[in-house]
Amino acid sequence: MEDYNFNEKEEYRLYKKIGKKGVYKNYTEWEKSILNKYVNISDTRYIINFKAYLNKKRFQLEHRRDSLVQVLIPFLALIITLALTLPSVLEGIIQRNDNLQSDITSTYLENIETNKVTTSERVDIYKEQIKKLDSDNKSIIDAIIICYIVITFSGVAYYIIFMGILRKITFYKDYSKVLKKTGSKKS
Repeated sequence: MEDYNFNEKEEYRLYKKIGKKGVYKNYTEWEKSILNKYVNISDTRYIINFKAYLNKKRFQLEHRRDSLVQVLIPFLALIITLALTLPSVLEGIIQRNDNLQSDITSTYLENIETNKVTTSERVDIYKEQIKKLDSDNKSIIDAIIICYIVITFSGVAYYIIFMGILRKITFYKDYSKVLKKTGSKKS
């Protein structure tokens, strides 16, 4: 959208590159280019309306930022909760392994004592129990890993979105601040 001789995407792209390999070496150069662009406008209503437009855009972004924070705080609470409960979950898995291993061993010893099962059947029972134990543990650990991957990617995405919103809010504030200077140069 190009209102007020303002191509938002292009202006923001240039703003982000200030001091980097961009058009402007520093903030002052960027500021001067905006002042030169708008200094000759004699209609003060034009500048007032343009500043109102920029403020509206900034307020919309601030609202998005506030909404994001309202989602982010419970999300962080979830991450902390999961991080704190993981050791007890892993401890439970280890305890379950120990119990199943004990059950397998006692079943094996019981079968040896009663001699009701042949050696190959004992080995098959052992293998079946160990396979079940490994399968259950793998499923639980896979679920935990998937949860942490999803949470990590979500956290990174929230951070990127949040920082982008903050940068754009700063852009609108800076642009408005420079526009205020155009009014003071005419006086």
